[in-house]
Formats: sequence, C-alpha cells, structure tokens
Amino acid sequence: MAVSTAAIILKNRKVLLAQRMPTGSMASRWEFPGGKVEGEESLEEALARELKEEFGLPVQVKELLVPPSSPQEYPVYPCRLHG
Repeated sequence: MAVSTAAIILKNRKVLLAQRMPTGSMASRWEFPGGKVEGEESLEEALARELKEEFGLPVQVKELLVPPSSPQEYPVYPCRLHG
C-alpha cells in the first residue's frame, strides 16, 4: 500500500489547495498538496520534497497534525494518508 503525505498550508486566513491535471487519475479534483513517500524517506522529508518539486516551495515541516489514518480507497489505488 502506498504511503502519502499532505500539507495544510495557511496564510492570511487562506488555505493552499492544488487542482489535479485535467487528464489522468482523479482529473481536475482539488487536493491538499503533497504526494507519495519514496524509498526510505520520512513523512516530513517526502512532504518537503513534494512541495519543492510541485510548487518550488522550500519548506520545513514543523509537525504532523493528524495521526496515520486508516487506509483510503480511491478509484485508482488504496493508500495510507498522513498529514
């Protein structure tokens, strides 16, 4: 099962959301930015890498806000989401 991370980024009472590409899995849906953990990365390392790759945002992950969730069943693949 894939392990993924997601970020809740707040600034001036606004929340950063990302819209998926109009083609591909879960096309055009809105999501919190983040992505899959690769290899031996920690959750924090994976989240920082994804935000740098996708948005050019250099970040330092301060804390995980929620404990690991139960597996989520998406149409494409099951995953365990951390945030």
